[in-house]
Amino acid sequence: MYEMLEHNLPSGCMDKEEIDKKTVLTSNWKSIVKLSRSRNDEVSRTQLRFKSALIEDITVFSLDIQQVRSGFQMNGPLVQGILPMDAVDGLFRFKEELKVRERRYELYRSGEEIFAFEHKEYPEVERTENDIMIASQLFDLYVDVIRTINIEIDAMGI
Repeated sequence: MYEMLEHNLPSGCMDKEEIDKKTVLTSNWKSIVKLSRSRNDEVSRTQLRFKSALIEDITVFSLDIQQVRSGFQMNGPLVQGILPMDAVDGLFRFKEELKVRERRYELYRSGEEIFAFEHKEYPEVERTENDIMIASQLFDLYVDVIRTINIEIDAMGI
């Protein structure tokens, strides 16, 4: 703006105080621009570290989800021949493991949104959730039946 004024006004129209203000303002502006570039570089480096960490965490998470699914299929509550109460205990354990993974999934999903990544899907989580829901219904029913039988036995005094 000062350049436009100096160009269009006759020389000597601006007093010394105005010229001093212009000099200070120009100096301050250059300092702010320099600081802004420095902060921008710092944010870019930090962003790169977070982005790299997120990519690595998502890769590890994918492997972890596959291991949880594999463990569920091999040692979970729906394994053939497992005792019902052992299945109930295993179901509880896998429910808790899945809750932890769901929290991590939500965090990674937020990171994907921040960095504009395509959302990674985990079909193993969905299958395991469905299997756990079905097993939970089955074993909740089993536990209710056992409790009812025990209450009846206690009531009959046997």
